[in-house]
Amino acid sequence: MPSRSPVAQVVRRLAGRTEPEPPANEPREAEPAPRSIGVIFVHGIGNQPARETLLNWANAIIEVLTTWRRAFDEAPITHPTIGEDPVEQASVEHDGAADERAWVRIGIPATDPAHPATTWLLTEAYWAGEIRAPAFAQALRYLQSHIGAIIGGIAAGYGLRERRRERRIAAIIADQPTPWDAAIESQVDELRRSASLRWRWIDWFDEIWQLPPVRGLLSVAATTISVVALAIYAPLRALPIQAIRNWAELASIDAQIVSAFGDLPVLLDDPVQAAIVRARLGEAIRWARDRGCDEIVLVAHSGGAIVSYSTLLDAAYADLPVAKLVTLGQGLALGWRLERTTGPFVAGNPIRGDLGAARPGLRWVDFWASYDPAPAGQLVAVDGCPLVAVESPIDGQPPSPIQVESRPITNYMHMGEDHDGYWRNEEGFLVPLIRHIDDPRGDGSGSRFYTSRLGRAARIERRRRRVGLLFGWRRLAFGTGLASVVLGLIPSITPEASLATTGDAVASVWSRIPAHEVISGSIDGFGSMVAVGLDTIGLHAVSLWLAWIGPWALGAMVPLAATYAIYARGVGSWTAADAAEREKVRAELPGPAGEAWARSEAVLLVGGLVALVLAAAGVPLGLLLGWIVGVALVAFVVRLS
Repeated sequence: MPSRSPVAQVVRRLAGRTEPEPPANEPREAEPAPRSIGVIFVHGIGNQPARETLLNWANAIIEVLTTWRRAFDEAPITHPTIGEDPVEQASVEHDGAADERAWVRIGIPATDPAHPATTWLLTEAYWAGEIRAPAFAQALRYLQSHIGAIIGGIAAGYGLRERRRERRIAAIIADQPTPWDAAIESQVDELRRSASLRWRWIDWFDEIWQLPPVRGLLSVAATTISVVALAIYAPLRALPIQAIRNWAELASIDAQIVSAFGDLPVLLDDPVQAAIVRARLGEAIRWARDRGCDEIVLVAHSGGAIVSYSTLLDAAYADLPVAKLVTLGQGLALGWRLERTTGPFVAGNPIRGDLGAARPGLRWVDFWASYDPAPAGQLVAVDGCPLVAVESPIDGQPPSPIQVESRPITNYMHMGEDHDGYWRNEEGFLVPLIRHIDDPRGDGSGSRFYTSRLGRAARIERRRRRVGLLFGWRRLAFGTGLASVVLGLIPSITPEASLATTGDAVASVWSRIPAHEVISGSIDGFGSMVAVGLDTIGLHAVSLWLAWIGPWALGAMVPLAATYAIYARGVGSWTAADAAEREKVRAELPGPAGEAWARSEAVLLVGGLVALVLAAAGVPLGLLLGWIVGVALVAFVVRLS
């Protein structure tokens, strides 16, 4: 019977095939199977369970493709409906042994004769469960001996920022054909808005990290704090007092140290286990090849970049077809740094070698967020590992040094969130990733998805402004808390609202709460014990000072707690707005930016921070209430606009 699949109908219509269908009893030539691209996810260091990486990363891609397909069906162009669900199959295969392989097959529709129907076969190279879990003591010793090199490298790279952004934006605008239609005009406005003085403050704040004294101070402070903390924690953890050891375990410090650093010595310094890890990736590539995937894309995060690089260099896997390596938040540079600073980095080291010479034709794309401490900037060649970071690969160049398409992106502009923020970044990461998977042997320009360079740039700038607001919100909240405390420390400015009087008032209210003695008694008992101890060693003055500072410290908690409550509400509101904006950009033509409710929420939150400062400054209650009412009215009007 002739194929009635929507994809086949699209291909026939776009190709101009209008001949009648053959009768059912006549044989016909079988349509070729769709081209299949293998996508293998390589997770980083950690103790994640099997299938977690596949499910999380595949879902992020599927969410984008689902919205894209929905918009494709809703577009005013005549074509058969393809449906919003891109998942054709998903399963977990058992090979009779302990190994299981989960996979997902995604259908990619034909959009024109140059882009026929394709399938993507997604799986993971799971290796966390295949290695011997490092002991806590081993991970701690490794961290203690390498902490200087780790932090020093982070601080050195932390000053690297996107240098080409303004030049690229200007070139994109200049390339647009004239006259501009409404869609082009809107997207050009998006780009110009980011370069305006209204948003230049993001660059000014960001440039602070480029100053060598700032990075030097960061390195010294972080190293000192880390060394002291580890020096205190190690003997504390070794004490034969179960209560203290239980407390340390409840704090999850052990698990964090092992999870974040325990696998590094395995990948770098344990030849047997490192070979096992490479074998797991090799098996995943071979599995995809045996299922018809002649073009395979590796997507490697953090320590997965170390695994991928060493596997691609390994002659045992030279026959396996890998067309493209995509790294995000790569830990390869950290591995190179540690190997060069702690021992001889010579030929034979599994992460030392010329990848371009070993894999001619391999495409390498590296995504890095400027606040992600793992990559600490763009990839830079080291001795024995030649590469050149480029904005766009140049065809016809020799395979060595390998060209690495370096893509700086904006995740959350936060050191603690950027490393795991790539999969929540549609504009800067997911859209380019989908294009690179769809064009496994090219630079993404051959993809059927998001073909407008102007549209992609507008998406990225829209996200940068949105994250810039979060970036500024953090600093505004910090400044508000600091200002409120400073104003409360100056009785001449706020004689009736100093931190001491606020603390006394809090204590008075607390004393009227039933059963407050349960907590207060423990605090008073601990304070008395500390006072006796200080008096015993002749530090009675210190004891008196601590008693005097108590009301001030308690009073400082009031504006700080209020600031944190408003700040947390702001982060929650921003997260909700971010989810809504990310949904808008998944269609081929992105929807308009901004929501009235988000702007109204911003007015309320900023007004709340200003109210805290006014209260700390001792503004009369009537004026303070007037300010609050005025802010509420403005927010209401903004929400209706």
